[in-house]
Amino acid sequence: QDITERKRAADALAESEHRLDMTLRAAELGLWEWNPLTGQLMMSERTAAIVGERLEDVEPTIEALTSRLHPDDLEPTLDSLRAHSRGETPDYESRYRLRHRSGEWRWVLARGRVMRRDAEGRAVQMLGTIQDVSEEVHAEEKQRELQAQLVQAQKMESVGQLAGGIAHDFNNLLTVILGNLEMAIEDVEAAGVDAADLVETRAAAERASSLTRRLLTFSRQRSLEKTSTSLNEVVEGVGQMLERALPGRIAIELDLDPEAPRIDADVGQLEQVLLNLCVNARDAIEGDGLVRVETRARDGMAELTVRDDGAGMSAETRRRALEPFFTTKEPQGGTGLGLAMVYGIVTQHGGELLLDSEEGRGTRVVMCFPPSAGAGRTVSPPGAEAAVGRGTVLVIEDESHVRRLICRTLTRGGYD
Repeated sequence: QDITERKRAADALAESEHRLDMTLRAAELGLWEWNPLTGQLMMSERTAAIVGERLEDVEPTIEALTSRLHPDDLEPTLDSLRAHSRGETPDYESRYRLRHRSGEWRWVLARGRVMRRDAEGRAVQMLGTIQDVSEEVHAEEKQRELQAQLVQAQKMESVGQLAGGIAHDFNNLLTVILGNLEMAIEDVEAAGVDAADLVETRAAAERASSLTRRLLTFSRQRSLEKTSTSLNEVVEGVGQMLERALPGRIAIELDLDPEAPRIDADVGQLEQVLLNLCVNARDAIEGDGLVRVETRARDGMAELTVRDDGAGMSAETRRRALEPFFTTKEPQGGTGLGLAMVYGIVTQHGGELLLDSEEGRGTRVVMCFPPSAGAGRTVSPPGAEAAVGRGTVLVIEDESHVRRLICRTLTRGGYD
């Protein structure tokens, strides 16, 4: 019998199957065939490999496949499959998670179509493909995360601009208040009258001025102003604010080394560091707890430590804790900038930061600063030196209240 044509057809079929197999391999697609009536499922080696199995080790039933489906994806996937088998949709397409042999969840994209129905219109053959799209899904998640971070950063920028604008105007008002208070105190004391009330008012205004400096620093409308600074004085000065930031169930304890060397630092920035760390400690402590702030002189350096007895961090959280925008709080619960800002401020001051934390054992943040080089500019307290001079001074200032104050001060100092 002449079988030439049959042989040619067989060769053509083999070649066609080879090309199809190569195409599927290149596209990393697995094949499957399912009989909705019997539940029998046939699949290619690639389909089995997606879940880390050999083809011969996978039970050829739809139940074996659905047993690997993520619980959250099971019903939506089966509903979509049943709807197509009933003819309610022209095609079947679903993206869901399958449990890999290693235990991890792999995202897959399955597509298919009913190819044959029986006399009663029931689907008896459905063909389709399946593809591992885990990397694509993770890339989408990362994109959404970056978008959320961008939105949060824009919100922070807007808040910073608003805070800076308010602080700038408020700072002008405080300048007038403090200036007039200084002159009023001088006049009252010269008249032999007790100026205690005015002195107390000046102290309150100076605290308000310190707050506006912190707001201007936060909004980046104020450059670093390094002065020769005592860490102990900074910690003591910000102590009341830290107590207000912590609820009554959390105690704050100060342990200050009188031998800690002075450092060249921006006081407002150091106050921001302490506030951020104490707020983080507050959020990490459930129930009663303790936040401890310490200063030490160690190996010629000035050391500042903030520790708490809160929940602590996992290894993964500790690894990423200093990343900008990384946070373990709810989406509206934090910006993820707290520790990143602390790290940035410490390094701007030429210091180093050590983060030590473990789940169930609290967190310790150690910051080491180089001692003052002696060139730091020290700021005299207001009124310590009276202006004395002769001559004419041209005053240019767009804020009328501030302009009048400057002119009065210069006039009292002997200038025209």
